[in-house]
Amino acid sequence: MFKARLMIDKCSDYLLHKNKDKNILYKNNKNLWWSPELNRWMCSNPDTIRLILNDANYAVHDYKIDTILQRFNFELQHVSRLVDYFPIAKNGDAHKAIRKRSAVEILKNSDAALETFTTVLDSRMQLLSVHQSADIVKDILRPSLTACLLVLSGINNLAPHISFDSLSQILDETLSLNKRIQINKIIAEILNSFPENMNDDDKYFRISLLALGADSLIGTITESVAYILSKNQDKSCSNIAWDSEIPSTGVPVIERISIRDNTMGGVNVLSGQRVRLYLDSAGYQQSEFPSYAQIYFATGVHTCLGMPIGRKIWDIVKSRFEKLEKKLIINTMEYRTPDNVFNIYESIKVDIYD
Repeated sequence: MFKARLMIDKCSDYLLHKNKDKNILYKNNKNLWWSPELNRWMCSNPDTIRLILNDANYAVHDYKIDTILQRFNFELQHVSRLVDYFPIAKNGDAHKAIRKRSAVEILKNSDAALETFTTVLDSRMQLLSVHQSADIVKDILRPSLTACLLVLSGINNLAPHISFDSLSQILDETLSLNKRIQINKIIAEILNSFPENMNDDDKYFRISLLALGADSLIGTITESVAYILSKNQDKSCSNIAWDSEIPSTGVPVIERISIRDNTMGGVNVLSGQRVRLYLDSAGYQQSEFPSYAQIYFATGVHTCLGMPIGRKIWDIVKSRFEKLEKKLIINTMEYRTPDNVFNIYESIKVDIYD
């Protein structure tokens, strides 16, 4: 245990959510602690996290990039505008308005999106029955989820070469300028793919749905499948007790900012200070492996809008793998890098056995 603790201490605070020994961190840090590296409070206690998410003393920050825009306005104009459509970057009435608009659009498109997901997934799952190896992410889950997300966002005829799954990385304050400029170009490509008679407001709104849904949904589903396969390497998929609820999250970290001095978790949090919340910590409190927790979807006014459809997608994924009479032995797993916010597998290669 001391060795694992030492490894965590040496790990950058930006990457604690990716550390393989984070369960020790989550079990031992019960309240808030200060990170000199990040210059903010850190919290891995689920009860304290719930309090903060429901406390009027804490708000989301706006993810503005004004200082960068002063020098690179042209290269980043689309990034700047897109953030204005993110509910997670709004407070008060502005948040209520964009959240309501997003909820209506998601509800309207959910049935068609789920039908698309099921069709593509069923087709892709056949690879696992006829091949000796496969990439669970690239061959199975990502294509199915990508097709689903396009329908859910109301986006049609997007060119296959446009990769949109990194759009929400603009929420990562450590993201390099070159990466921001690259994302700005991707947004421009998507904008140009829309019908000419569609207004800009509708275009940016739909891209915002795509951006927020892609990383969170693809990350959560791939992380969950990886988690279950990792602890059941000796069983065929049909003999695994697949979790009825989503067991892991691709969005382990969110942040809030204190808008007034207050006391939380036994410490004095000053106005303007940030607090980093490890949502995935809830699953590590009672056992070695994470288990489903409602807090994965946050709570309060900023509860994840994708929670209902995310659960339905997991039900579909679970039902397909439960019928697969194959043993999937993980060969290699690779997270997307660099990424200081999400847990998203770029690849999960498996060998397939009867």
